Parts: sequence; structure tokens; C-alpha cells
Amino acid sequence: MSASGANLQSKSRELAGYKVLPWTGDDYTLGHRLRDGNVPAPPDKAEKTVDFVIVGGGIAGLATSYYLRDQNFVLLEQYGQTGGTSSGGNYRGIEYSRGAVCTSGTAGLKGQLFEQLNIKPVIIPPTETAWHEGGHWLKSVNGTDRFHQEWNRLLSEIDKHEKNDGDKLEELSFANYLSSYDKSFLGLIENLTKTFYCASAENVTANAGFFIIKTLTSDSYVFDGGNSAICRAITKAIDSSSNERIHTQSFVWSVEPSSQGASVVYSDAAGAVHRIDCKHVIVTTPPYVALRIVSHLPETLRSLWNQIEYGAFVVINCCMPKKVLQYPYQSFADEPYPFCQMAMAEAPYQLSGRYKPEMGSVLTVYHPYASGPAARHEVLTLNADQFANSMVAQLSQLFEPLQNNLEQIEITRWGHAIMVPKPGLSSVLNKANQVTSDWMTFAHSSAGGGQSLEGALAAARNAADRCLKVSVKVRT
Repeated sequence: MSASGANLQSKSRELAGYKVLPWTGDDYTLGHRLRDGNVPAPPDKAEKTVDFVIVGGGIAGLATSYYLRDQNFVLLEQYGQTGGTSSGGNYRGIEYSRGAVCTSGTAGLKGQLFEQLNIKPVIIPPTETAWHEGGHWLKSVNGTDRFHQEWNRLLSEIDKHEKNDGDKLEELSFANYLSSYDKSFLGLIENLTKTFYCASAENVTANAGFFIIKTLTSDSYVFDGGNSAICRAITKAIDSSSNERIHTQSFVWSVEPSSQGASVVYSDAAGAVHRIDCKHVIVTTPPYVALRIVSHLPETLRSLWNQIEYGAFVVINCCMPKKVLQYPYQSFADEPYPFCQMAMAEAPYQLSGRYKPEMGSVLTVYHPYASGPAARHEVLTLNADQFANSMVAQLSQLFEPLQNNLEQIEITRWGHAIMVPKPGLSSVLNKANQVTSDWMTFAHSSAGGGQSLEGALAAARNAADRCLKVSVKVRT
């Protein structure tokens, strides 16, 4: 592999020959109405009563619905597709990710769920990784050059720090452990930190930074389309038992306690407003959204959740009718590129022997933005065509054949999807998890203390168990 190392400020080129698909991901229209208090009047009476309502159809909400599949529940998802940041698309038979692209291992709840859903990931070793550092491409995490020496030194020092510093790693920043490393190497580490957490090494915990290095030195467990395969499998399992329990295009305006448990007000795709009552409600939206829709939250919880910061990111899927990029499963670019992680969506098909030339190729690229309202506004106001042209120009410096072989680009934006693991966050989340109510359970992927697939499943399992206890209590 080679790279030109050209300056990113070189004059722009008008790249033609491909189409830009409509935006996917977050749509801020109704969310901003809610933020501004412009909410519809709720119905006086509920038109339906169920045992449980699940608010949010991301991975945590879907997993909760799966664990409650034998119960009387309704899941409300604001968009037309479930999955949230674990959703995906399809190009010529290649499922691709619009967010979470892989997981690590199949232990615990993950393995149990995969077995029950009859889905099996392809295991991709860390040797199928490429690094662009200092103007050159390097492969794998093993080698004797300067980059690999720095990488393996950091990996060995992580083991020492984890043994010696313990709990301090949640209070100290990742940057505290990087001062002795080569500047060029740090340019890559800084980009890795931004792409995982939408924040610099100075603003994330040492534990969060160490997690990146250990994850990228381990096997990746990859489904067709990344973690969207899990969502598709759960949705199929739920639909096979009843096709009326997952309601998409249902925007939730309010969640509040009632004499029977809880009441949820939402609008459908046509704008009609509905109210549904239940014994217990499970809220799987990010805390940022839960603060706006859930009334009667304890002030302690509101105070804690208001301390959480969120990063925005954009996912670009570059679709090509021919496979012209002969690169490993995933690649990572250093500064000054504004993106870092890139993955070949056809990799699991190739490694399992299911790939056919007519399927073409999809390069999935992750472009992080900083945390806070300014970054969300920047993502919201992006011009799709200009952004696509800029991305293609920069990606072509890394992957030269890309620019003349594109058929289409899909751009997905997520405004507040990444919880920034800043020093002290673990303490905030632990305190928040101690606050419970009889009528509601919070079950976002961060509810277990860290935003991940493992966290989503743990939160979902806990929420389902609480609901089942409610059912037993009511019956007795």
C-alpha cells in the first residue's frame, strides 16, 4: 500500500459520476419541537393498555423486547427503521453499517443471544488491520518498525498501569499516559480517541483509552452489516410472534406516571397523537432525550444526567460496483485527516466464502465531531453534496482507485449518540443507576456504566427482569 501524504488543504476537485443518497440517521425536526416546548395536546384517555411500553428501538430497546417476547408489550421507535446507531443498509447484497460495526467476543449475554437468534459472527484477527501513520500504510499490530514498537510499548505499559493504578484510571485522562510517545504515533492515537469517543485523549479517561488499544489488538467479531444484523434478527424474531408490537415512525412526546403505572403519549407518521397506558415503561433513549420526555424524574437524577456530554458523528458508506480496494477489513488514518476508522463491509462475506464479484464493495467511514451543541449544529447544517465531495477528495488520497469507481454515497448523521467517557463519568453513572422508580426503568446502552453492546444487553436484561417482577406482583 502507498499514500501520497498530500496536504488536505489542496484545492478542491469537483468529483462526478456518483449519486448522493438522501440523509439517514437523526432527523431533528420533531426533537427540536420537543426541545422548544411545542408539543401536541395529549389525548384525554388511553386508546390502548398493555403491560409494558418500550421507548426507543435501538439495540437496548430491541433486546428488551426480545427478553419480553412472551409478554404483552409495545415498542415505540421514532424512525422508520429500528436499530438506532446499530442500524444498516444494503448495496448489491452487501449489508453495511450506519454505526456500530463489530463487537469483541461472544461471552455472557452476547453469546447467549447470538445462539438463541441463530446468528454467528465472522472472527477477523487484528492482522487484518491497516494503519496510516506518518504518510505511510502499515499492516497488522505486529512488526519491528518504529510504529509497531510504540504500539507494543503502549500495550505492555497498559498492563502495568491497570495493575498499579486501579480505580484512578477512571479519574485520570488518557493523555496522562502518553507523554513519552513519538509525536507522529500520537497523531494516530489522537485520531483513534476522537473516532471512538468524539473527544481528545485529554478529555477521556485512561480506561477508555486503554480499551481502544486492547480492542484493536484483539479479534473482531463481525456480522453482515455489523451490529445491524443483531437488530434484524431480533426484529424478525419479534415479528414472527406478532407483527403489531414494534411501532416505527412513532415519536414519543411524554412519559409520566399514572395510577396504573405509566402513560406514554406519541404521534404516528401521519401526525395523529396517541396515548397508551401500561404497568411499567422502559426508556431506552439516551439520558439527553430522556430528560426531555420523562416527567417526574428525581432532581438528583436530572442533576447527574445533565453532567453527561455527547459527541456527534457522521458515517459515510461509499458504494462501488467493483471491488477495487484490496485492503484489510479495517483501516485507521492519522491526523490531520478528520476521520479515522474505515471498514470494508464485504469482509465477512469474503472470509466466509459467500462473496460474489457482482456484489461490488462498500467502504464504511466514520467521521467524528466534538461534543456539545455546536458540533450537533454543524452536523445538522452539513450540505450533503459538498460534504460528499470533500470526503471523496480526502479518501482518494488514501485509496486512489476510489474516486473513479463510486456509484453512490450514503451519509448518516448522529447528533448525540456517543457518550463522552470523561474523567469522573463512571462515578456519575454509578450514582444515577442507584436512582430507581416503581413505574419506570431506564435501559440505555450506557445504563451499566459504559456505552457498548455489552452495556445495552445488560441494561435490557435488567429492565426485562424488573418487568417480569411487576407481572408476578400484579398476578399475586
